Amino acid sequence: MANMQKILVFDFDGVILESADIKTRAFRELFSMYPDKVNAIVAYHETHAGISRFQKFRHIYRQFLDKPLGFEEEQELGERFASLVVQEVMRCPYVPGALEFLSVFSKAHLLFVASGTPEDELRQLVAARGLASFFREVYGSPAGKPAILERILGMTGIRPASLLFVGDGRSDYEAARATGVGFIGRARPGQAHPFEGLGVPIIADLFELERCLGACAGSPNQ
Repeated sequence: MANMQKILVFDFDGVILESADIKTRAFRELFSMYPDKVNAIVAYHETHAGISRFQKFRHIYRQFLDKPLGFEEEQELGERFASLVVQEVMRCPYVPGALEFLSVFSKAHLLFVASGTPEDELRQLVAARGLASFFREVYGSPAGKPAILERILGMTGIRPASLLFVGDGRSDYEAARATGVGFIGRARPGQAHPFEGLGVPIIADLFELERCLGACAGSPNQ
């Protein structure tokens, strides 16, 4: 424990809550009126897990639908998306070991959330699930994850190698690399994940995280 990172940052969907599939189903529902494109849209969403839904909407309209997306329509998409996911996220299960890990490690470590979910919505969810007391701060979009990690580094005054980011998406890994912080990937057992060939430690759940912390302490991008 003595040589473990003192500051841990967690993605939310797929790392604290088993909510990643909820967001995938919402994208499928939201774009179901485009049956010839919806599979590609969902695949894009899954490949870019962890970035803002609004960034995804803009890319989908530009690259898949070849049509403009005005501000009002974008906001309406965001509201419809939230209506599809919020109640499900409120009652979905935790990633195994999440509550146990947070309960113990929040006593001796500074813990943060860095998510692509809109910040107000994210903070409401964290509070409603009874998790707020575990975290120093909870950050979401519109800030990107590299900017959030830089903000945490600036706030705490620590070296990047002393901070560890736990995520389940390629964008999480790329944010860690961009800021020089450590990274551990969470991948559900038996499912494909985006970390093949990257040489990063992989955990199946948060029961495995303490063991991995001991093995990875001091390794800035692994």
